[in-house]
Amino acid sequence: MKQAAAERRLREYRPHVLVVMLGDNDVPRWSRVADSIFYYCVSLQHQLGITAMSILSLLPRHGQAEYNRQAAFINTRLQALCHSAPSQDRFCEFQHLRSRALSCTLPTDQKYFMPDKVHLSTSGNVNLYKQVKRAVRVVAYEYRRRHRHESDTE
Repeated sequence: MKQAAAERRLREYRPHVLVVMLGDNDVPRWSRVADSIFYYCVSLQHQLGITAMSILSLLPRHGQAEYNRQAAFINTRLQALCHSAPSQDRFCEFQHLRSRALSCTLPTDQKYFMPDKVHLSTSGNVNLYKQVKRAVRVVAYEYRRRHRHESDTE
């Protein structure tokens, strides 16, 4: 989804939680991409009143070591940014997609990718689904925990 269209949708629905999964087509050409992604997500969080947000790690590409090295660097930087900006009223977490199939730092297995070595196969998508489901559970839990805390203090 293009950035402007995504922002319009977010403004329309006004979510309390958000899970951000990044596209990666331009990663090799981006400079300071992690900082740009992080500050964009934080600005959305503040503009829209999002209480809990999770930024998911970039996916690997099978057999593309240089791309995976750059993606791993971006993932590490995003994680550091999320951990360096704690907030009492906002929750922003970086989540590595922690399966062997979707790690930029471990060798990938062709069975998780289509023949183009970029797009996920059915097995890769099942694995991705499980990881995204976990991320949604984390931010939903954090939202409920914070919302419950706000109710208790009123």
